[in-house]
Amino acid sequence: MEFVFKRKKGLLGIPVASGTRWVPAYSRVRNEINGERPDPKQLPDIEHSFRQNRTVGEIVMPRPYPLGTFKIYGLEASSERWTGPMKILTDAHQPLPVWKLKPTGEYDCPTGEMIEDWCYWAHYGNGSYHTDGCIGIVNLIDLNTATLLIQDFLKNYKGIIQITAVDE
Repeated sequence: MEFVFKRKKGLLGIPVASGTRWVPAYSRVRNEINGERPDPKQLPDIEHSFRQNRTVGEIVMPRPYPLGTFKIYGLEASSERWTGPMKILTDAHQPLPVWKLKPTGEYDCPTGEMIEDWCYWAHYGNGSYHTDGCIGIVNLIDLNTATLLIQDFLKNYKGIIQITAVDE
């Protein structure tokens, strides 16, 4: 079973019996490239990487969901405002530069060190059109469709569920 995320077009392909159902999704981040981070209304507005074991890592600037093919390994209920009610867990990861902070606690500049950032998942967008790199699924009904398909596959079939992110 394969999901496809078209990053530029903002579409997630959900594999359904009749083919692929394309639904609105996004991975827009606020960072130094687009000038949207830091947000003066949310200072210090600092983001951290995640390690493979899901612990908080180093200070980074977010990047969109990484390109490539990654395994979907499960689902996780969430009561968090930005990721609820369900997260689609993937093993997506990408290298990011570590940042240092100014004495005031704001971003300063990259340190030159690179780390591997994990925990790029898919979840409901909840009205926000920004994530910290995850795939935000615009409509809750589409998230529900995807999670039901994944639950059924994990329960009744052997094999791999994957998501491929492409730059189109």
